Amino acid sequence: MTRPTSPTTFANLAEYTEPDLYDLAAYRNVFLLLPSPNRGESLQILRKRDVEPPSDLNFDFNRHFLAHHGYYDLAKFTVYTQGRTPTETCAEIVALVDGNA
Repeated sequence: MTRPTSPTTFANLAEYTEPDLYDLAAYRNVFLLLPSPNRGESLQILRKRDVEPPSDLNFDFNRHFLAHHGYYDLAKFTVYTQGRTPTETCAEIVALVDGNA
């Protein structure tokens, strides 16, 4: 995997294989964004947000991503978003990055 030279966002929309996922471990600012510290509650919130999943989808991606240990292992920081605005979440991330510089 080629290391980016500028800040990069890795969305949870793509699943990395184990080797690819752990290649990201070299980065010091890796964030896991979740609605809640409680995985069950996070799953319910994410399902409510997914108001129009494809009718032929027979796989629960939210459950899969929440259960995959690699994302938790990799994250240097976990930020919880429930009840917060995007601006508030962003401010927390910026403060964490600034404190980790």
